[in-house]
Amino acid sequence: QQFSALDGALLIDKPGGCTSHDVVDAVRRRFRLKKVGHCGTLDPAATGLLILVLGAATKFSEKFMGSDKVYEGDIKFGETTNSYDADGELVSSLPVLPFTVDN
Repeated sequence: QQFSALDGALLIDKPGGCTSHDVVDAVRRRFRLKKVGHCGTLDPAATGLLILVLGAATKFSEKFMGSDKVYEGDIKFGETTNSYDADGELVSSLPVLPFTVDN
């Protein structure tokens, strides 16, 4: 198998507000590549590591997608939105007593 200079992985710190596919399209256009894929979709509101595979390396995306992943997030207790996520409109709010992991 022959590899070119643009075959491999590209690690992107995806900002919120764009889809994983938006990032793939931007890289495809910027580097004039036909084959660009990602190793797992991030929600448009999510930020964080998006692994892109370029050129001949796209065939390895399934291996990356099957690997263990760790997610980190923030949660706000006591509030409900109409979409059940941070993008929705607040529909109810309840007081929450202070607590720690030790409680």
